[in-house]
Amino acid sequence: MINKIDSSFDEIIFTKFTYTRSAESSELYQLSNSKNKLLFDSINEAVDYTLNNECDFTLFMGSLYLVSEIRPLILNKKN
Repeated sequence: MINKIDSSFDEIIFTKFTYTRSAESSELYQLSNSKNKLLFDSINEAVDYTLNNECDFTLFMGSLYLVSEIRPLILNKKN
């Protein structure tokens, strides 16, 4: 799946997630061959980065548990 993501996006951000069954972000980062990849220690840092760096499209990929953590962060920062 990482190979498909590498070839589909201009920039890829990996970050930690608190769900117990999630893969380690550092391991996924190492598996990626993208020349434009970033690794953040927290979801909050990743959201801050995406909101402060203009781009045409941002896609957060992960489980519904990830969505439940990211959505309030985005809504709070936009208000």
